[in-house]
Amino acid sequence: MARTATRTANVFTRVDPDTKDQAEAILNQLGIPMSNAIGMFLKQVVIQRGIPFEMKLPSPTPVAVGSMTREQFDTELQKGFDESLPYWICQGCHQMLINPHLEQGSDIVWICDGCGGYLNLQ
Repeated sequence: MARTATRTANVFTRVDPDTKDQAEAILNQLGIPMSNAIGMFLKQVVIQRGIPFEMKLPSPTPVAVGSMTREQFDTELQKGFDESLPYWICQGCHQMLINPHLEQGSDIVWICDGCGGYLNLQ
């Protein structure tokens, strides 16, 4: 039976030398040549009809909390507040504090760090 040669195409790319060296070291430990790894990646792109891993934008720059007024801080905190989370209202200063869920009937008493008052689960 005659054996036919597999057709291949060349792919040329520029990569940061450190990234290449680090990837090559890992691939060597796995026993996979760089060209095979790139071929595996391209096959997965075809099979999955897209990039075969999640791609996200980096997280936004953290908010500089120290430079915020109390009102600005409360507004930023409110943006991430989930209505389904249990929260606590201090009986003394009436601040809203988000805390972990407690089992019903728990005898744990929460004290406000701000004024020392008791907190009520809402």
